[in-house]
Amino acid sequence: MERLLAARHEATERGDARVVIWGTGTPLREFLNVDDLADALLLLMQRYSDEAIVNIASSHSSTIIPHTFPYPVAKHGLLGLTRSLGIEYAARGVRVNAIAPGYIDTEIARDYWATFDDPAAERARAEALHPPKRIGRPEEVAMTAVFLASDEAPFINAACIAIDGGRSVVYHD
Repeated sequence: MERLLAARHEATERGDARVVIWGTGTPLREFLNVDDLADALLLLMQRYSDEAIVNIASSHSSTIIPHTFPYPVAKHGLLGLTRSLGIEYAARGVRVNAIAPGYIDTEIARDYWATFDDPAAERARAEALHPPKRIGRPEEVAMTAVFLASDEAPFINAACIAIDGGRSVVYHD
C-alpha cells in the first residue's frame, strides 16, 4: 500500500494523469483479491481530489460469446464492481468507470488469427462483423481511457463505454 501511495505522490509531482488503469496484465498482482486491490486504490485516490479509476472490461461484459466461459463471468463482475464503487465513492470525489473494448488489433488477436489456415481471411471475417468494416486500434482504446480519466468527463461515473465500432448494438449479422 505504501508503495502505491509513494508512486501516486511521485506521479502527481510529475503532473502525470490522475488515473489508475487495471485489468489483465496489471502490475498490481501482489494483491490477493479484488477487495484488497479496490480498498488500496480507493484509499490512494481519496488522498487526492477529483480522481478517476478506469477499469478495463470487455465486449464480453455485456454479451456472451459461446465457448469463452469463465471470461465473461469475470467481466460481468468487473462491471458490477465499477458501478458499485462509482456510486459508493462518488461523494468523495472518486469517479469509477469502465471501458469495454471489442475486437482490437492486438497481439492476442493476431495470435488468434494465426491459428487459422488463412489468417488474413479470418481477420477479414472479423472486420466484416463491425459496422465500420474494420476492427479497433489500441490507440482508440487508450484515447477513451484518457478521456474518462480527464477533467473533460467530470460527470461520467459508474458507466461503461463500449469501444467496438457499434458491433454490440447490431441485432443480427
